[in-house]
Amino acid sequence: MASTALWISCLLCTSASLFIGYAHGNPDGARPAVCMTLLPSPGVHGAPQSGDGPYSVTTNASAEYEPNTPYQVTVASNDGTLFRGIVCQARDASTARGSSGDPVGNFALVPGLEHLTCDTSTAGTITHSSRLNVDSVSFVWTSPAAAVLNLTIRCTVVQVMRTHYLQVPSAILQAPAPVENQTVPPTTERPTAAIVANVGNITLDSCRGANPSKFCVVQPQGCTGPSDCTFIYTHRRLTATDMEFELFGALGTSGEGWVAAAFSRDETMGDDDVLGCSVDSAGFVSAKNLHNSGRVPVLDSGSATNFITLLEGTNTGNQFYCRFTRPINTEAPSGDDFDLSQSYRMFYGSRSTLNSPAAGSLTGQHEAIPQVSEGMISSASTGFGTAGSINREAVKAHGILMVLVWVGAAGIAIFMAHFMKKAWVDKPYWFLAHRGIMVCVWLVSIVAFILIFVDVKGYTESKAHGALGIVTVGLTFIQPFMSLLRCGPQDEKRWIFNFAHAFVGKSAQIVGLIAVYYGLEAYKDLGFNLKDGGTITWIVYAVITGAVFILGEIYLCIAKPGEEAVSQDMEMETKGADGEAKKEPPKQRSEDYQLRRGIFYFFLLSSVVCAIVISVYIGVAKN
Repeated sequence: MASTALWISCLLCTSASLFIGYAHGNPDGARPAVCMTLLPSPGVHGAPQSGDGPYSVTTNASAEYEPNTPYQVTVASNDGTLFRGIVCQARDASTARGSSGDPVGNFALVPGLEHLTCDTSTAGTITHSSRLNVDSVSFVWTSPAAAVLNLTIRCTVVQVMRTHYLQVPSAILQAPAPVENQTVPPTTERPTAAIVANVGNITLDSCRGANPSKFCVVQPQGCTGPSDCTFIYTHRRLTATDMEFELFGALGTSGEGWVAAAFSRDETMGDDDVLGCSVDSAGFVSAKNLHNSGRVPVLDSGSATNFITLLEGTNTGNQFYCRFTRPINTEAPSGDDFDLSQSYRMFYGSRSTLNSPAAGSLTGQHEAIPQVSEGMISSASTGFGTAGSINREAVKAHGILMVLVWVGAAGIAIFMAHFMKKAWVDKPYWFLAHRGIMVCVWLVSIVAFILIFVDVKGYTESKAHGALGIVTVGLTFIQPFMSLLRCGPQDEKRWIFNFAHAFVGKSAQIVGLIAVYYGLEAYKDLGFNLKDGGTITWIVYAVITGAVFILGEIYLCIAKPGEEAVSQDMEMETKGADGEAKKEPPKQRSEDYQLRRGIFYFFLLSSVVCAIVISVYIGVAKN
């Protein structure tokens, strides 16, 4: 029964640790019931606080908003007070605060946020997909096509579980005044939705020769133009203050997509100046200047479209092209736009679908890890540039090593210590194998942890995997040091070590197995084309492991109630009257030793096969 209690304690503590991480606020965002009032469940969150509290909602829109136009929305704390969750809508400004209303316009998704489907809209309400714990968050809202209402963005902000502020409003966004008999000229940002026969007058000749005037990057390398290229980026210096850019890409079957180039101070995404061209579901072509904050592209503060002049935008139905200008140095107060007279690394990425109905949005992760320039690029660069993939072999090596130890090795070692002592009593094979395997698990886990920490230069943005991995390695790291401090087998306090050693080991096994699952999902987020077979194999292994250990515990409780399964004791030598070493009487082999060996060999084979299969899936995955 002590062993069963130990397993239950491990499972409860692991579950509690996972729950605590998401304890405040609904971890998966607001529920559909809040669509009308933005009021969280009073039974969970209590009554709303009065006023706006320490929070504010702002936009980068002027007093009047334009129809079908993206604007940046920021929910922020005025004094640094963190908040755990939000739910936001744009509404008719005439509706009273706290009353019901219908959402207007659409929100683009960023990591950590998701849409809340309401009766009248699928993208008009945005909420947190996991606990935020931040002092600000920004996202993009696109105004409705018919700009006839004065609007305001309203966000309910959850500070902690029992403290929230209802419908904190932004400034009122005025609908543009109607003008009779007005002839509306074509907008420079979205010139046409018409399908044209030719993608445009894009040529690479200016990148060739002894004195090229233009800088070009093409994919695949060596392609000659729209007929055989899937991606083209060019830039040239027009004047002392301005540059011209061209972007070309292929559309997906949905008829939408984006291509982008980013200027970066290093070889990792984050704090990048992004120039992009996209086609939305309506066929409109847009050019945008954005800023990657972390790994999320957001509109530049006050400069998203002001500094971009779209000269040409075409869409053939399967290819698209943008030509636009931007100042070399916008001198934007936000600092989001870089001075392109300086030298930077460049990223080149694309996607054949959009994650958002927002026109011209560059949302949705690139379909492969971006290509990175092999040298530094500036406004003065000319000729053909070369680019290659970021080397992520260290990421794959980390995953394979962790799979081998936490799917292939750790469970086997724990099984032997837990169930095989009574099957191998003539010699302490179980102890020798258990100790040897766990030493390897300790060493490989430390190496894999250091490898990924150095490669990503710190803590991973895959928060669940990173947190679980740190817990797993921490528990693993202390195990040998606990063993060094153990007392003798006959000591009356030996049970404390037995319990602690088993508890920490089994907790590490459970958390490590969960970390492997989130790690497989993190590979997909990084752009690896990891097949679902890896996740399916993990599920098979998890089911086998759970069945073997749980049924084994039940068997010991019912059939072997007197057997102490958590003991780590070995045969010990004692001194006789003549001073010669004498061994304790040999332990009796369990009558069910054949059954135990059979289950062990089955579990051993299952663990090795599953570990190899998952490792192969990781090894062959491309980015």
